[in-house]
Amino acid sequence: MLLLGLLRSRTPLFYTSAGLDGEGACTVTGDEKPRIHCEPGDLIATSCSALEESGARFELIEVFPWVSALGRTVFARVARGGRVELVGPETNSQLGEVVRVARMFAEGVTILVDGAAGRLTQVSSVLRAGSIHMVKLETANFGKTIRRLRLLDLLSSLEPFAGNEKEAFVVSGALTAETVFPDDADTVIIEDQSRVFLPPTEFKRLLSKYRVFVRERFPVRFCTVRIVDLDREKALAELRKAAPSLTIIGNPYEDVA
Repeated sequence: MLLLGLLRSRTPLFYTSAGLDGEGACTVTGDEKPRIHCEPGDLIATSCSALEESGARFELIEVFPWVSALGRTVFARVARGGRVELVGPETNSQLGEVVRVARMFAEGVTILVDGAAGRLTQVSSVLRAGSIHMVKLETANFGKTIRRLRLLDLLSSLEPFAGNEKEAFVVSGALTAETVFPDDADTVIIEDQSRVFLPPTEFKRLLSKYRVFVRERFPVRFCTVRIVDLDREKALAELRKAAPSLTIIGNPYEDVA
């Protein structure tokens, strides 16, 4: 909500969600998932049923052809403020189409997509996008979080390829442990960072053997951490040591003694 408020005075604003996971509480904060408070002039994509249940009023601009369990996805402009639930498109290709329409409708629009943990591929639906990684950190998932941030740190080092792709090995689809490389491979190109499905140790080994590039680069803008049952400063120090190229900050709204 704070981010929406900061952006409204600077640029046309469009926001949506990557589907609807059906959970009643936020994975990171544990709080009940709120409806979004939308303001006149905001652009949103949600479902027909969400518009009907909202106390706000909308100007319907586009109705998309696909249908989810909660109805068709629609693109609308807010005419009267109120609260609305975001039920966005369910697939990456649908999300890409919604974003294309938003960019055609409003020049210079800022696009915010509420994604889902573990589904980095969503960021590749929006060209020139970046991601914000949010973490709920506790003793039970500390090791897993460290490994995840180490991989994001390594992925952030990849640069766009600027040479002749015929001289490189281009990975078709996802980069996994089953990907087979030609014996004479020296330079490897992957579509983008979201296509890497390797643990950080294996990906680091790959980087030591090949020159790895991406066609499209989607940087991690920053990582916000909500710390539950660990010493805050020590935990942040460990995360920053594991992923030195990432901007890692503690939850600015949590109470710190």
